[in-house]
Amino acid sequence: MKFLKYLLRTMVIDRRILVWSMMFSIFFDVLTVFFLSHIGQGPVNPSSVREIESIDYGLIFMLSMSFAAVSISSSFAVQSRSFGYLFRYTKATRSWYMLNLIVAMSILFLILGSIIFGVNWLFNYERYRIDAAPSSLPGIIALAPAEGLLVSGVTLATFSLFITYTGYRHLNYIRFLPIYIYFAADFSIIEAGVHGTLYYLSPFLSSTYLAIYLYSGSKKFPFNTVAPYSVDPHLALISLVISILISYAASIIFMKRIRSSGSDDERLF
Repeated sequence: MKFLKYLLRTMVIDRRILVWSMMFSIFFDVLTVFFLSHIGQGPVNPSSVREIESIDYGLIFMLSMSFAAVSISSSFAVQSRSFGYLFRYTKATRSWYMLNLIVAMSILFLILGSIIFGVNWLFNYERYRIDAAPSSLPGIIALAPAEGLLVSGVTLATFSLFITYTGYRHLNYIRFLPIYIYFAADFSIIEAGVHGTLYYLSPFLSSTYLAIYLYSGSKKFPFNTVAPYSVDPHLALISLVISILISYAASIIFMKRIRSSGSDDERLF
């Protein structure tokens, strides 16, 4: 419990998370709601506002989680220098460490998701003066930690892989690599008009769609207006869950190969 409180406290007061994951995302949400998004020629009613509101939330929240994941993984890289002491001279195990990290991140992502949701709803209400409540508020709340764990899991696995085989020298070069992969994979699938099972190869896109689906209640893929396509939320959920399990299993495996920094008296606390 002490270690869990330590992790959660360091995340909450991390200025990188506060500035980039929260403040920058809110700033980008302002630009999206008031300047970039529009309903088009259709009527302005709760249904149309809810649809545009769901797209804003799905994209902004994933952006926020990406910044948070980079900050958390950077802290993980610093803490990994003490793994030699932590796992050799204490009763702690790598699975115990990862479990505490997952719980702390889930709480953080739940807080961030609630803030992003509230701010996005407030901005859209200020613009359209229509209260478009989400179709499934419990689903939105439950999905927030899962989306954050997905992005963080991929980032942690990438960091663990590079620390294992190249040390700490090249971390600055790959710090944002998972985010680049996320945007490249998603927009490649969208621009290529990929349908069917290939759509679910990107868990990032599947999680974004799940957020939009739970918010709007519509199965229509909102980014493809030329050839309308309905996405299966069950397959999207399977893609999300499998990707989370694989990423954290890979992180634990690579953690076993991370060697001590050479100083046995290093402490994690």
